[in-house]
Amino acid sequence: MALVSSAKQNQELQNQKEAMEKFCLAKGLCVDQWICEIGGGMNFKRREFLRIVIDAIDGKTESIVVAHKDRLCRFEE
Repeated sequence: MALVSSAKQNQELQNQKEAMEKFCLAKGLCVDQWICEIGGGMNFKRREFLRIVIDAIDGKTESIVVAHKDRLCRFEE
């Protein structure tokens, strides 16, 4: 999953996807789908984020690869 906070960051979105493609190729991972989303990491009501969570809970998702841990969501420390 790749995430940026605004549409102006399209190049960063592409950079994240390319980094994940290289990682998956190096690890021998087969990617069924790519999810790229525009929105803030603190917003837990993002449509694609919620779909990923539901799929994981339902056992439909084996693995989730994110460009960086704060691309999925942000937690307060």
